[in-house]
Amino acid sequence: MPGILEDFQALLLRRAAEFRDAHTAVVDDWAAFSAAVGVGWAAAFHCGTVGCEAEIKKDTAATPRCVPLAAPEESGQCVRCGLPGDYGRRVLFGRAY
Repeated sequence: MPGILEDFQALLLRRAAEFRDAHTAVVDDWAAFSAAVGVGWAAAFHCGTVGCEAEIKKDTAATPRCVPLAAPEESGQCVRCGLPGDYGRRVLFGRAY
């Protein structure tokens, strides 16, 4: 039985990772961001300010989910306000239901 449970866990993990990857878009502009969070997640640069985060949430219902530490270091402009990104990599945004 332990082997069956381990195999099933591996299957569920693989399916979840495939779903996540298929529904995560790397975006650099507001239109693409809005479309991406409407159907999944968006990886975008964010300035880190509370006001900008509040505007994103107000307009799309999306909030930052995490800053993936394993993601490559990058720099760019905030997808919403155009200020420099504050985290040195893209932030994952999504909507909660």
